[in-house]
Amino acid sequence: MGLLLLTVLQGNGSMMTKGLILGWLGSRFLGLVGWLVLSYAFLTGGRSGLVQLSWK
Repeated sequence: MGLLLLTVLQGNGSMMTKGLILGWLGSRFLGLVGWLVLSYAFLTGGRSGLVQLSWK
């Protein structure tokens, strides 16, 4: 993976390869950010809301 990324960064890779790698990195980054936001929301206010929902 690292070697492939290096090749693309040097400009030897095709546009499709660049798009695929950038898309993969972007989706990984967005997934990580989304997970952090969800866990933060759960830790701050989500827990009480969840408890209230389960008691109904």
